[in-house]
Amino acid sequence: MHPAGEPRSILVIRLGAVGDVVRTLPAVSCLKRTFPFARIIWTVEEPSREILEGDPEIDEVIVLRRRALVAGLKLRGTLAALAHLREYRAALRGRTFDWAVDLQGTLKSALIARSSGAPRTFGFGRSHAREWSHLLYTDPVAIPAGKMSRVARALTFVEALGADVSSPRHRLPKREGPSSAAREFLRSAAPARPRVLVCPGTSEAQAYKRYPADLFARLADRIAEEAGASVVIAWGPGEEPIAEEVRRSMRRAAVLTPPTRLTDLAELARECDLFVASDTGPLHIAAAVGVPLLALYGPTDPIVNAPYTDAPYLSFVGDVTCRPCRNRGCQNRACLKLIDPDDTARQAVATLLNGNGAR
Repeated sequence: MHPAGEPRSILVIRLGAVGDVVRTLPAVSCLKRTFPFARIIWTVEEPSREILEGDPEIDEVIVLRRRALVAGLKLRGTLAALAHLREYRAALRGRTFDWAVDLQGTLKSALIARSSGAPRTFGFGRSHAREWSHLLYTDPVAIPAGKMSRVARALTFVEALGADVSSPRHRLPKREGPSSAAREFLRSAAPARPRVLVCPGTSEAQAYKRYPADLFARLADRIAEEAGASVVIAWGPGEEPIAEEVRRSMRRAAVLTPPTRLTDLAELARECDLFVASDTGPLHIAAAVGVPLLALYGPTDPIVNAPYTDAPYLSFVGDVTCRPCRNRGCQNRACLKLIDPDDTARQAVATLLNGNGAR
């Protein structure tokens, strides 16, 4: 029997990007465990869909097709975009939500909360809301101002809703199909341990976070030399040229993965001993499967964007006065270029691959 006063159905709104969706999972796991009889329906944009579908703590996923909406800015795509918006709104209004919980805090996500029909809409209060979104909620949630990690902010938020946040979930569930494929590929292509999985690419929109390919190659070479490691280079859609540039620039042999979806990447990382990436979605996916991490932060804040993991990790940042920033058009990128690959590799091998651990 459903306990009186508890929500029967909760709409979670966290649309993207991939890393932000992954870092919202611990808070949603706390909602599910506190309100086990409530259906958790999550609305998300396409890139993160596969991470959420099949998760045992999420009952349903409703996808907002951002690409269709962007295409609607051009005349040829307008009708398709309008049709998707009607379809999306019908999907929301065809369900009965007791709560809409907006863990994004933008005008777009707040409008989705309002249009869901939920009698109670929760979102960040003024200190953490953007674009005046706090004015649209029935229940704006006041949490302390100041710097905190994305995960800590989400946990503080759901705690204010009554969730028990004493034991958030750390790990993504294992997907058996991708897991078997990952083990088979690595046994064949990189049988020697330790295995280091590096992910040098980013989307074009996130290129300002990308560690330069020549430095990535030096870093991978140095780790391979000091640890006797196999290096595997992962890449996603549109990133193969970057991965190939890193491979060609290395002195030691490295192998490229086949094209990988997010679930494939998660299972490849789970089978490796170290994961190396800039502050992108793949870094946070790897954090959520428990592999030790070497995180290369440039313009972003390593506290706000800290990986959420129960495994050891190291974060490196180029020391420049202009960071953190969101200058996507920056051509200097000294915040990344100042991360020394030789020193970084030495510390990673000593701390992460030799079993000492760090945090």
